[in-house]
Amino acid sequence: TDMFAVCHALETVDLSSFDTARVELMGGMFEHCTSLRELELGNFNTANVTNMAGMFAHCESLTRLDLSSFRTPNLTLMVYMFDGCRSLTEVDLSGFDTSHVTSMGYLFRDCDSLTELDLSHFDMSSVSGDYCTYKMFHNCPAGKDWKHLLK
Repeated sequence: TDMFAVCHALETVDLSSFDTARVELMGGMFEHCTSLRELELGNFNTANVTNMAGMFAHCESLTRLDLSSFRTPNLTLMVYMFDGCRSLTEVDLSGFDTSHVTSMGYLFRDCDSLTELDLSHFDMSSVSGDYCTYKMFHNCPAGKDWKHLLK
């Protein structure tokens, strides 16, 4: 949790050799890394992670994020995960298992450059109540009709 948070000067980081097999909490890991442009997480083992809340929140310079290798069978919390990622134009979440996620509020809030997003594989059966999706796509063009993005 919060491992690189508020590293304003951090521009690039390659963490593909990190052993994350026993990690359960990744919340806020890169939060407020406002200069971060490139991030390599290709070999992250996320099978035991339950919390990714705010993981990339306010990474304002990040334009592309490939999280297709993430496997998340135990993930329960995604709130604020990409909140304030204003330059983000592409994010691949195709490997995500969201069947146990209970809260996605503010997930893509203020991602004003994100115009396309494929969430057709998202399972929101464990998300309940309006607050759990509150402002999920606020100021995010990709989520204009967000309920149509989901199955």
